[in-house]
Amino acid sequence: MAVYPSKHPWSHASTASNIRVVRRHFHFVSWEFKNAPHPIALTETDWHNPHLISIYVTRDPISRIMAGDGLIKEKYPFVSNNQHDNQNIHGSLDNWMDFANDDQFGDNYALRILAGDDCCQGAQTERRHLETAQDLLRQFTFILDIDCLDQGLQAIAEELGIDQLGQSSRSKHSHIPGSAALVPYPQVLEYMKERNQLSTELHEWAKKRALVQCHKRQSNDKGGEDEELVLHNGGGGEEEESDELNDDDDVGDDDDDDDDDDDDNDDDYDNDDDDSY
Repeated sequence: MAVYPSKHPWSHASTASNIRVVRRHFHFVSWEFKNAPHPIALTETDWHNPHLISIYVTRDPISRIMAGDGLIKEKYPFVSNNQHDNQNIHGSLDNWMDFANDDQFGDNYALRILAGDDCCQGAQTERRHLETAQDLLRQFTFILDIDCLDQGLQAIAEELGIDQLGQSSRSKHSHIPGSAALVPYPQVLEYMKERNQLSTELHEWAKKRALVQCHKRQSNDKGGEDEELVLHNGGGGEEEESDELNDDDDVGDDDDDDDDDDDDNDDDYDNDDDDSY
């Protein structure tokens, strides 16, 4: 029996029937998972189903945490305020340390969703969770890097033989600010990096497997940075993820159904308590 829509990942047994239900209405589903762990882990979905095309968008873990969603804005308004007013530091050091220690937001957000099980425990997170997440992403059809997301979407469209998969709202922004620009206290930033070290390793690993690899070159003549795009032939394997449902020849456009119209998503590609992831 199909269980779509669902707030939880699909079980292996229900994947095929759920795909048939979804494809009657949508070509593309952007799905966000949060509040992990779930009763059903992402590892249980049948990612090898021939009618399922899966996409994971990787993002720097600190940037993902700082993206902010409705819950963060309500509980830690200074986090959101600081992103939109870099002239002033919002929130005290104690405020920021409370945020950094909040396991719901600051403890390996994407890794916790991907690995499931009993992940994560900050800096003491076991490496087996990283390996679980990597094994999962190896089953995904495509990995995209959010730093060149539109180019990645276009590359997927070309791979699938469709005119255009869609343009992300990411294109409205010239860049995603670096961690140092988002966290006003250096000691808090270093602490967050320490807690999320395995998530950083996962992100670096995923970038190397991305369909389009974006690298920053040396400064150009105008003092800025050129972006070099490299098409990676290998597939990949979210956080948060988007799944395209392939009904044989009929791939179609990218009609979306967002379980959570949160942050990691749409307007700012934030971690709008979304999954993602």
